Amino acid sequence: RYAELYACARADKGYGPLRIARELRERGVPDALVAATLAMLEDDWLAKLRELHRKRFKSLIPTDAAGRMQQTRVLRQHGFTLDQIKHLFETA
Repeated sequence: RYAELYACARADKGYGPLRIARELRERGVPDALVAATLAMLEDDWLAKLRELHRKRFKSLIPTDAAGRMQQTRVLRQHGFTLDQIKHLFETA
């Protein structure tokens, strides 16, 4: 129950699966439980990523490589995967 509540709270604050998984492991949650908890949120990650992108960058997709790298770096620091970020850039 702790892992579920923690993961939902962190996801609502704009953090992605990689960061949440690391934080849960640091708090002593077993890997199997971390995987199960994140699997429950699997359908929400793209929506959370879009919301974070809207708040941080006003939904502006950069046209140059430097802008993409800067946005990717920020989104990666929040714990989103490169595949998720790539999908965001392609579908926006």
